[in-house]
Amino acid sequence: MEEKLQIRQMQGEAELAAVQDLCRAYRALLLERWPDFRPFWDRYYGADDYEALLQRLPEVHRAPEGAILVAEIDGQIVGCGMYYGQGEGLCEIKRVYVSGAARGHGAGRAICVEAMRMAHRAGYRQMVLDTTTRLPEAIALYESLGFRRIAPFYDPPADFAGNLLFYGADLTEG
Repeated sequence: MEEKLQIRQMQGEAELAAVQDLCRAYRALLLERWPDFRPFWDRYYGADDYEALLQRLPEVHRAPEGAILVAEIDGQIVGCGMYYGQGEGLCEIKRVYVSGAARGHGAGRAICVEAMRMAHRAGYRQMVLDTTTRLPEAIALYESLGFRRIAPFYDPPADFAGNLLFYGADLTEG
């Protein structure tokens, strides 16, 4: 039986819990990829602060300024991504993550494409993001979707700035 991928907006508390679990897995992946920067991650993505953020996701990404998207394969939530407004015509996409077992099905790409489409329809002209140099699969995905390197859109922590990459995509093209 062929697996069916669906991208849609998150609905309800059970799906929020699934998104929060995916975000925790994303944090764990960052810690795994950066074992030599553990003090930085403990400060920047500290467990208590991160849990507080996860509780606020519906508020931070509420419509019409933003959205939380889920990727579903055969009834299972396997990925997420979210965006929110950053100012006039500008939004940021955050926490795009697909579970290890679901990688290779195009879920990450589909989440990004849908987020870009929705953000454009909501009036945003540009979408920005940050990622780390140790997520080459994410870098390749973003570049394949038309994201181009840009100057930082916030002041990155001095002790980690060299490890961050900033990207932007023009949502009015195509």
